[in-house]
Amino acid sequence: MDAAVAAARAVFPGRTVTPIDTRRALLVRLADALVAEFDGFARLLTAEQGKPYTDARTEILASAYWLKGAATLDLPVTINEDSAERYSDTRRVPIGVVGAIAPWYFPMVLAMFKLGPALLAGNTVPGYFVPVTILNNPPEASRIVQEEQFGPVPPLLKFRGIDEVIARPMQAAMGWVPRSGEARMPRSRWPSGLSAARCGSTRRSISAPSQPLAA
Repeated sequence: MDAAVAAARAVFPGRTVTPIDTRRALLVRLADALVAEFDGFARLLTAEQGKPYTDARTEILASAYWLKGAATLDLPVTINEDSAERYSDTRRVPIGVVGAIAPWYFPMVLAMFKLGPALLAGNTVPGYFVPVTILNNPPEASRIVQEEQFGPVPPLLKFRGIDEVIARPMQAAMGWVPRSGEARMPRSRWPSGLSAARCGSTRRSISAPSQPLAA
C-alpha cells in the first residue's frame, strides 16, 4: 500500500497540469478498452468475485458507461464577485492522492464511480489489491458473521443441513429474510419456513413474500 501511494504521489504534479480535455479523452479510452474486452473482464470478475456471468457482463459494461459519463463533466469556475473593488472566484483544483475503496459485491462499477471523477479532476488514485482472506468457521457471535462484510474477508461457516442454512442467517444482526422473486428450485424442494425463492440482506426488517426488501 505504501508503494502504491508513493507512486501516485510521484505522478501527481504532472497530472495537475494535464488539460481537462486530455483527461476526458483518457477516461473515454479506458471505457472503450473495457467494452472491447468486456467478455474477458466479465469472466475474470465471475472467477474472482463469484457473481453469475450475465451479472458480471452487465457490471463491466456499466463501468464503461459510467466512465464515459464522468468524461462529460466539467470543472466550472464560480465567480463570487467581479467589481471595481475586487474579484473573487471559486475553482475546483486537484487535491492530490485519492483513496477509493471498492466493496467486493460490485468491485468494478463502484471503483469506477470514484475513479472517473477523481481522475477527471486531476487527482491520482493508487491501485492496490487486497488478497482474499477466508476465516474458517469463526464464532457465531463474531462481527464477521453477524455483520455484512465490505472487504474480501468472508467467513466459511459449517451447517448441519439446508434448514439451518436458512435459520441461522435470519438471526444475524445483518439478517437474511424471505423476498419475492423467481424460483431457483421447485417449490416442493424449498426448505421448511422459506416462503420465497430469493433472499436479500437487510437489517432484520420483516418482509412479506410480495414485498421487496428495504434498502
